[in-house]
Amino acid sequence: MSSIALDPRSMMLRKLQTQTIPEICAFFFVMFMTAQVPEVGPLLVVAQMGLFALLIASRPGECLKALLKWWPLMLTPILAFVSFTWSDLPAVSARYGFQLLFTAYIGVILATLLPPSRFLAMSFLSMFVFCVLSIISQRQGFAAHGMVLVGFTGSKNQMALAGFALMLAAAGTMLDPKQSRLLRLATIPAYPIALYIIAGAASATAVLIAGVAAPALAAAAFAQRLKPAGRVATILGVLLFLSPIAFIWTDILEWINRFMIDVLDKDPTLTGRTYLWAHAEALIERRPVFGYGYQAFWLGGSVDAVGLLRWAEQTDGRQFHFHNTFLQIGVDTGYIGMAAFVVTLIVIGVMSARQFILTPTVATSYFFVNFIILAMLAMTELILAPLLPRTMLLYACAVYAFWSPVKRAAPKPAWTSGSWRNLQPSQRR
Repeated sequence: MSSIALDPRSMMLRKLQTQTIPEICAFFFVMFMTAQVPEVGPLLVVAQMGLFALLIASRPGECLKALLKWWPLMLTPILAFVSFTWSDLPAVSARYGFQLLFTAYIGVILATLLPPSRFLAMSFLSMFVFCVLSIISQRQGFAAHGMVLVGFTGSKNQMALAGFALMLAAAGTMLDPKQSRLLRLATIPAYPIALYIIAGAASATAVLIAGVAAPALAAAAFAQRLKPAGRVATILGVLLFLSPIAFIWTDILEWINRFMIDVLDKDPTLTGRTYLWAHAEALIERRPVFGYGYQAFWLGGSVDAVGLLRWAEQTDGRQFHFHNTFLQIGVDTGYIGMAAFVVTLIVIGVMSARQFILTPTVATSYFFVNFIILAMLAMTELILAPLLPRTMLLYACAVYAFWSPVKRAAPKPAWTSGSWRNLQPSQRR
C-alpha cells in the first residue's frame, strides 16, 4: 500500500489529472473561444469538444457534481435550450441552445477545478499569446476611419475587447502575490501590447472600460489590507460621496453623450443600436412570455429579420444580434428568460460583494471586476452567445463568487503520531 502511495509515476499522473489538465484546457478554451476565424471555425469547435472530453475523462465525478450543484446559475442557457419546445425553428433553437449551455458549463467546470489564481494565470497567458499572434498575422478589417487590426477576432470591437482582456488579466497577475515571479515579469511587455491594440482599434467601449477596470482592480487589491468593517465603511463612504450625482445625473448623461460624439467620434445612435433596440422592444411586445425561441428570429427568415439584416448590411443572422443582452434574451425567451438572467446577475453581484467584504483575494477581485464590466457591457453588447469567451467568463465569475480561501490546518504535533516513538528522549520534551 505504501509503495503505491509513494510511486513517483502515480503521483505525477495524479498531479496531471488534478491540476495540469484543467490548466491546459483553460488556456486553450480562452484562446479558441476568442478566435473567430470562419476558415477554421469547424476545427475550433471540434478542438473545444476534444478539450471538454479530456476534462470529463480526467475528472468525471467532479464535473458531474459541478452540474448538479451549479445548474441554478445556468438557468438562462437551460431555458435557451428548452425553448426548442415552443420555438418557430425547433432544430435551430435546440442546436444553438445546446451550444450556449455547453459554453456556460465549461466556465462552471473550469472554475470548479481551478482556484481563481490559476484560472487568472491561464487567462493571462492565453490572451498574451493570442494578442501577439493577432498582431503578427496583420489581419485587418474595415472601420469608419480606415483599415484596422482585427487579428483572429473578425472585428475591430472584438479585437479591442481582446486587448482589454489582456490588460486586465496582466494587471491581476502582477498584483496577485500567488503568481510566480517569472509570470509577473511577463506582464510587463503585455501592457504596451494591450494598449497598442485598444488604441489601434479605436473602440470607444474598450477605451471607457479600460479606464475604469484597471484602477478598480488596483483599488480592490489595496482594500484587502483593510478589515471587513473597514471595507464596508469604504464602500459606504464612496456611495455617500457619489450620492449628489443623483441630482445632476441628467447633466452627466448629456456630458457623456457630448464626449462620445465630439471626442470619441461616436455615432449619436450608437452605430444604429437605438434603431435595433426599438425593433427588439416591439418584437418582445408581440410574444412577451416565451419569445420566439433561441436564435429563431435571426435565422427564421421573417420579413422583420431580413429587413434588419439588410439595413445592417449583413447576410448571416448567426453573427448578428440586437447589441443588448437583455433585449436579445427577451426576443428569444421572453420575460421568463429575462427574469432568470436578471436574478442570476443579482445573485452573482450580491455574493461577489459579500466575498469582497469578507474574504477577498486579488484573483477573486479580478473576477468581481470582470463581472461588473460584463454587466455593464450587457447594455450595449451581447455577453451570452454560443462559444463566446465572455459567456464562459461570466459563469466562471458566478462560481468564484461563492469561493473562499481554504485555510491550511496547523501541523499536528509529533506526539500525536507514531513518529513520536522514533524521537530521541531530548526531542520528546
